[in-house]
Amino acid sequence: MEDNNYAFHVHTTEEIWSGYLYKSPPENQFKSLKSWKKRFFVLLKHRDNTYQLKYYKNEEKDKPLGDIDLTKVSYVSLSPERHPMCKWIEKNFRCFASCVMFIKVTERDYFLIGENSGEMNGWFSALFGILNNHLHTLYPDLKKTEWGLPKYDTHELPSSMTHDPIYVSQIKLKRD
Repeated sequence: MEDNNYAFHVHTTEEIWSGYLYKSPPENQFKSLKSWKKRFFVLLKHRDNTYQLKYYKNEEKDKPLGDIDLTKVSYVSLSPERHPMCKWIEKNFRCFASCVMFIKVTERDYFLIGENSGEMNGWFSALFGILNNHLHTLYPDLKKTEWGLPKYDTHELPSSMTHDPIYVSQIKLKRD
């Protein structure tokens, strides 16, 4: 007699991008070089079309040390040359600005540093694509215009941070 009572394990996540990056500490520890940690980052897409950016101590991915909540990202910049910390990062990590990405999240700011500009272009492209193309999953309460397009506003950003290439989150516009 044949047993048809079996189940398949379905992968619920897909790895979009991964690799080692240096992660900045909280802002009050930015200038302490020992506080910057090399972490293995993984950008994940779940079966329900939600996304996560997790980081681990190494490639083993045993237990995540933390994550950057993509639903709270308000600003992403590649090569943040005008940011006051950029020169310090270039000098202390002996890298070019093109190896640096700045991510502004509700609760804190992150600088991520890669080995080269090609690697960081990949990270930026992956994040930019997710943040721009998946608004309905990242921002379920986002109001739409009468044409079905998202309403958005560019937050008040310090003048030192307004340059390309950037992502600025979409938020509800005030009615005139």
